[in-house]
Amino acid sequence: MVITHNIKSSGFEERASSKITRVIARHLRNNLTPIEHILWQRIRKKRLVGLKFRRQHVFGYSIVDFYCSEKRLVIEIDGGYHLKPDIIDQDKVRQEIIEMYGVQFLRFTVADVETNIESVLARIVQATNKL
Repeated sequence: MVITHNIKSSGFEERASSKITRVIARHLRNNLTPIEHILWQRIRKKRLVGLKFRRQHVFGYSIVDFYCSEKRLVIEIDGGYHLKPDIIDQDKVRQEIIEMYGVQFLRFTVADVETNIESVLARIVQATNKL
C-alpha cells in the first residue's frame, strides 16, 4: 500500500512506500525522547507563531523529527547517536536528498534544547520568517 500526501505549492509528493516506515514513525510519535517532548510541547498546536508542526514525519523512507509543511521546514534534534561518523554521513545524505525538494533543515543538539530552549525557539521563528 502506498500513501501519497501532496504538499501544496511545490508538487512534491512524499511517498511512504514502506508500511514499516509508517509503523516506525507511529511508534516514534508515541515514544518521543525526553528532549523531543520538551520541544514538541513548545511547538505543538500552533503554539509557535501559529505554525503547525508534525512530529516524526515521513519523507519517503526517512523520518524527520519535526516538520512544518507551510514553511517547508524540518527540525532535527541530534543526540549522541547522530555524532557517530557513519551516522553523520547518513544524515548528510538524507538531508541533501530532502533539500532537493525545497525543504529547509534546522539542526539542534540535545544540549541546545535541554539548556537553551528559548534560543532554539527564537532560531526557529527567525528561520520561518525567512521562508
